[in-house]
Amino acid sequence: MASINLASSIEKAAKINEPEEMLGKGILMPFNGSNSGSRKLMFGTHLEQRLPLVHPDVPYVQTGYEKQFGMYSSSFIQTDRNYRVIDKIPKFRFSPNSHYYLLLASEDDGYLNVVERVEYYHISESYGYCFNNSYIDGLLIGDHVPANIPIKKSTGFDEYNNRMDGVNLLAIYGASERTMEDGIVISKSAAKKLSSPLIKKVEITINDNDIPLNLYGDDNDYKIFPDINEECHNGLLCALRRERKQETLYLQAYSRLKELIISDEKYIGAGRVVDVDIYCNNPAMLEEQKYNSQLAKYQQEKIASAKAIVEGVERYLHGNPYVKLSYDLQKLYEDSKSILEGKQYHSGNKIFSNIILNIVILEEIPVNTGDKLTNRYGGKGVVTKIENDENMPRTEDGRTVDIIFNMCGVYGRENPGQLFELSINHVAHEILNCINCSESLEISDIVDMILRFMKIVAPELHQWMESRLSLMDDDELILLISSFTDFDSIYTAIKPMSENMTIDKIAQLYREFPFAVPGSLYVPMKDSKGNIRCVPTRRNVVDGYIYIYRLKQYAEEKFSVTSLSSTNVRNENSRNKLANSYRAAFTRTPIRFGDMETGDLMHLGPELIVQILMLYSSSPHARRLAESMMTGDPFNVDVKLDDESSNRNAEILAVYLKTKGLRLKFKKVLKEKVYPILSAAMEFYGPSKGQYSNDLQTPMYLVDPDTKRKFDEELSRKHYDLCKAAENDPMEIYPMEFYGPAILKSSFDPKKDK
Repeated sequence: MASINLASSIEKAAKINEPEEMLGKGILMPFNGSNSGSRKLMFGTHLEQRLPLVHPDVPYVQTGYEKQFGMYSSSFIQTDRNYRVIDKIPKFRFSPNSHYYLLLASEDDGYLNVVERVEYYHISESYGYCFNNSYIDGLLIGDHVPANIPIKKSTGFDEYNNRMDGVNLLAIYGASERTMEDGIVISKSAAKKLSSPLIKKVEITINDNDIPLNLYGDDNDYKIFPDINEECHNGLLCALRRERKQETLYLQAYSRLKELIISDEKYIGAGRVVDVDIYCNNPAMLEEQKYNSQLAKYQQEKIASAKAIVEGVERYLHGNPYVKLSYDLQKLYEDSKSILEGKQYHSGNKIFSNIILNIVILEEIPVNTGDKLTNRYGGKGVVTKIENDENMPRTEDGRTVDIIFNMCGVYGRENPGQLFELSINHVAHEILNCINCSESLEISDIVDMILRFMKIVAPELHQWMESRLSLMDDDELILLISSFTDFDSIYTAIKPMSENMTIDKIAQLYREFPFAVPGSLYVPMKDSKGNIRCVPTRRNVVDGYIYIYRLKQYAEEKFSVTSLSSTNVRNENSRNKLANSYRAAFTRTPIRFGDMETGDLMHLGPELIVQILMLYSSSPHARRLAESMMTGDPFNVDVKLDDESSNRNAEILAVYLKTKGLRLKFKKVLKEKVYPILSAAMEFYGPSKGQYSNDLQTPMYLVDPDTKRKFDEELSRKHYDLCKAAENDPMEIYPMEFYGPAILKSSFDPKKDK
């Protein structure tokens, strides 16, 4: 047996070829060596909390490791061997290209695999991402699928498999009330660029006595929810009405089933329906009632899809009996057989009686006020205002600023990387602007300008480009230059540690390209007549593109409100989860007044809060006393708790204590007004002149009433003597009495009592 040199293996594995190998997630932070350690840790957290975007960009300033890092993502699915497409099975025959299954057979060993074409991937709550299915949509039965290619990937990858998590926004740093602390101002177009997909999975339980309403149909087509790829109307997905025999003629009239009443169970939703799954344990009921016709259609589609999957797999196994099925295909095959055999579905550990409907909604939401954004340097902030594009500052060449950061936010955070990115993109844009505007530049001059830029910011990329450009002819160079000028900046790949940027390199960059000096911005302002005019800034401003992430803490998720009082019908504090299950826009049961809520309400004044808490007391009898508000003077609210008022929470606690043999007894005691501090006599001498100023002091005594009276008499005599002696050298003397913590009361007037 060959010997193993463990020490040599460890030494080989621990050898670091370049500093980037020890960065981990920090490999995606440009200029990593220039930023503080705390901001590096924060960037790692932000990288995990970023929200996928609908239309992300590749960053102008890259680290060169985005592609390698992204290939480890679970949303980047590659083939493990050479395959051939043997079957394509749609989930919905009326929309065959929206959701289907591809059966793939290995060309080497006959291994059978399946790839599900689906538009979304749901993670938890409303979080998830969308897939880019451009490759799989182009496959036909019989096509060859090579190994090690991305057959499915999220929209966070471009056509060259570069990882994309944010967008490039034209940024400036300014000082205003909107950018204080972590405030960020963005334009409406930037808010739209940062739109994110929300994947909402709505579960609808339809019992035997529930009637789905015809909200999306007409007299000929009973339709209870939007079909695949259709939009929800008015924020409403569907609604159910509980069947009541005594009101059948009224509530079940065909015209009434198209209208909502207050008692209907509503399921809210905004966006486009992308998937529907039906689980039915009572198929016969789908054929009996007309209002179940849409559900019956989806049940038939499910059975047809399951039948096609089983037949497709068994057809292949008949000719290849010893091939192996992938785990995903085995699961899909067994589930399909269970559907055809009519096995009952379970919810938890029990078989439910009727139907459970799962509908997936895809909603694209732009950035709203209160959402959180961040750059790649731990510079998190909150959107305080979304301005119209015409109200945002403009550059000298007419570009609209997308985002405004606080100019003081860099120094305390010690993350100058964002300023480096800003300056590099500023100079890059000015170079491209010079190329586009100048008619005298030769091709060699343009190439030399780009190479000089690369040599300063990305030396390794410069070497690679120089060797490639030297082999190109003029036509190829013109094509390359035109590809540069199609964008607002030059794409660069700067290693985060080996090629770390410094302020000296930035200064060198500005010296090398003197035409790239910062210019004025034109800010829209109102004149004396209220008309908008653009005013140039007094100082020059550096504008440039910065790569921005959107974080998961979006404002809609944090919205919380209740629609009733502070107790429910059982006179208790409680919560429900209707909002979480998309059955209400907000909770319909009350919430308890906690410390934070009470603290916020105290800003209204304690007297008003006491009235509110009395009106919404947990005592049923006390709430009946609020009737005086409706019948009495509305400007003189005087609701008082009497001896019959009780506290429901105290009664519940008493029951718990009774089971333990204990008793809770309340004794009402009249309150007495007690002063927290005894009366204190205090001498106070104000600004004075002359020889007496050094002898004056400010004594303070805590005394009982008798001592205080004697002290007042002595104090008055002393003041009189002092005033008598200071006739030629007057000074201000103000003896005071101190009562309580914050009350000063005058007790002596030298002018009157002299």
